[in-house]
Amino acid sequence: MFSATYNKKVDGLVEKFLKIDHVKLTITRALPAKLSQKFYWVEENDKYGKLLGVLNKLFKIETSKIIIFANNKSTCNNLKTQLENDNYNCLLFHADVSGSRDHILDDFKSGKIQILIASDALARGIDVEDVTHVINYDTPEAQQNYRHRVGRTARMGRKGTSITFVNDLTKIIVDLYDLVDGQGDLPQEMIAL
Repeated sequence: MFSATYNKKVDGLVEKFLKIDHVKLTITRALPAKLSQKFYWVEENDKYGKLLGVLNKLFKIETSKIIIFANNKSTCNNLKTQLENDNYNCLLFHADVSGSRDHILDDFKSGKIQILIASDALARGIDVEDVTHVINYDTPEAQQNYRHRVGRTARMGRKGTSITFVNDLTKIIVDLYDLVDGQGDLPQEMIAL
């Protein structure tokens, strides 16, 4: 039995169905070497304003290719509507998106669209080489999801930046602190925890 992700549920299935001794091989994947991690302490009701500020700054200094991750389809849909109202061209990628996902990815890869709003459906197994920034609008529910998300940038030896909004509702704040291990910019509120 092989699994790219091995959580407690999978472990329970292995114990239940494999009657013979088994070996569990764990390969930890380091974060990309040229990844710059930034964390911003942002209260829940201030997140959209902070996102606009970040996007305005990014598009003033460079041509960016950005993936914005949210934890659910509803937030993805709302972000797309709000960003389009603020004159940002963006596309949506989650399980309920109608139409061709390949067409969406082609438009993003080609640079026709520079912002892709996605759920964790995009975090694994989809390769877009030149993503400059990953923004975790919602902090992922688990550290491995964080790794998968930020792993969409800084690929193939390129530089990349992840920006993660954190606040009192962030469930994995200790895991993020351990993962960064002095390699990211942490807000004082996060360090104080």
